[in-house]
This record gives sequence, C-alpha cells and structure tokens, in this order.
Amino acid sequence: MNLERRNGILILLLAAGTSLWAQTSTDSPDGSEDRLSLNQSKLKVLLGMDRKEYFPGELAEFTVRIQNPTSETLDVPKPFTRETGTIWLLEKNNSRAKTWGMEYGTTAEPEPPIQLEDSVEQPSVPRVVPSVRLAPGQEIVKTFHFYELQSNTVAWNTIPDRAGQFRLKYWDSTVDFQVVLPVFEGMVKIDLPGLEPPGTRQTTAAYAFVLGWQGKHFLCLQKVPFPMTAAEILKMADGQLVDGGLPFGRYSRLFESEVPIVSLRGESDNNRNITLRWGQHGENKRSFLEDEWRIHDEKHPRAAR
Repeated sequence: MNLERRNGILILLLAAGTSLWAQTSTDSPDGSEDRLSLNQSKLKVLLGMDRKEYFPGELAEFTVRIQNPTSETLDVPKPFTRETGTIWLLEKNNSRAKTWGMEYGTTAEPEPPIQLEDSVEQPSVPRVVPSVRLAPGQEIVKTFHFYELQSNTVAWNTIPDRAGQFRLKYWDSTVDFQVVLPVFEGMVKIDLPGLEPPGTRQTTAAYAFVLGWQGKHFLCLQKVPFPMTAAEILKMADGQLVDGGLPFGRYSRLFESEVPIVSLRGESDNNRNITLRWGQHGENKRSFLEDEWRIHDEKHPRAAR
C-alpha cells in the first residue's frame, strides 16, 4: 500500500502537529488503512524547492502542496506526521543506488525496524493512522525551512556538503536538486558582543564570505553564530571548493553581483546588528538587524539583551 511505515529510512522528519486543516481530523484504527491509501492515491502532491542549484551546506526551503482534484470529499492520511510518512533524501548513483540497481539511493543507513505489535504478554495495539478530510478542490500548502526539520542524518539540517545530484521524496512525489562547488573568494569574521561562552574569553562570531559561480559573485552569511574559530577552507589551487571543504552550515546568500566583491569587511554593534561593506573605499553597504540575519529557533534561541 502507499502509506510509508516507520521501518523505512527516516530522513528529514517533518514536525508533527501542524495546524493546517479546514476540517476536523480523525483517526482510523479499524482496518481502514486500505481506504486511506486508496484515497491518498487520488491526491495530487507537488514538491518544490527555492532553488535548483545549491552551494554545499547552504540553507534551503521546500514546499509541499497537496490537492484534492476530485469532486468528492476524501478521508486521507494526515500529512506531516510520523505515522503517515517522512521526507526521504536520495542521491544519484551513490553506493546504495548501485547496490540496489537503482538511479537514486538513500543517503543514510536504515533504522532498525519498529515493532508494530506488543509482546505476547500484552495484547496487540492496533495501528492508528491520523487522517483528515479534504473537500473537493481543497489544497494544503506548507513551506518548510531545512533548519526547522527534526533530523539526525543530515548535518546541520542543510543542503549536503558535497557535490552531487539529489532528490527529496514525500509520498509519491519527488523534487530534484543539484549541489555545485563554487569558488571561494574571501571571508570576514565579525565578532558578536554578548555571546561569549560562559567562563571563557573566546569570542563568538558570525562569518560573511563570497562564493563565485558561473560568472556571478554571491555574498553569504552564516546564520548561526560560531563559538569558535572556523576551520580552514579546503579548496583547489584555483579556489574551487572541494567536497566538505566549507566549514559552514546554515548560511544563506545575501547579495548577488556581476562584478567581483572585493575588500569585504564587517562589524557588529552591541545589539549584534551587522553591517557589511565592500569595494575599494567601502562604497557598497548592506545592514541587517539581528532578527533579520540570525536563525532563532528552539535550538538557537535569542540571546539575552
């Protein structure tokens, strides 16, 4: 049947409990999984990403669009829960793809199967599949940032740190993207006041850097402060990054230029608002409030002011 069980490879697990529904959700413990699966097959599910090409470790977002194209109300598995499926991250022509004789293979080892029934000492517990009713023409749209996802298989919840062709799969829908290796063109460290690790004199910093790709130059900023000095940038003689050569994850592009971005410098005020300047005389400038440039979530909360 079409429902994905949890004895598969759980990658980029979506957050449960998202409030998206126009109608009341129900649960289906009584053998109606086949009906839910049949109704699920009638849905139109589309995945989209904010880019087709990414740099290694870059932040990304993707959108799941679920439509009921039929003329009837459908009781279907409720999306974005553990019980009804996960996002799978696949890589083209990796070792598992070759082993299985497939074009794309998973990027992580399978988890141990999860027992769906209790031991003989206790009665069996029926599998409960959360469901939701979608009216004719009703559409559910949800956009996820990678850093919001619960995962222990994709480092930093970002795009992979190596070049390749990848695929995200949710239910029976897929979206493909590519990771490319740009040229590293420069970097500046920006000390951030008030974020020093307790009991140390070490400075916490943000890093801005420039990456070049196909004749364009991209000003990027690490969105999570570093409580340490960044590792060495690993690149080839011409400056092109190697796989795993960029020590940053959770960064985004801020600015794109047709001309080289030179003499990059940066500074932070006491509220950790950042100003970046570049050009021979610092004639180019971009300023960002802390809430604009920094990721704030339960893993990286706001610092006390």
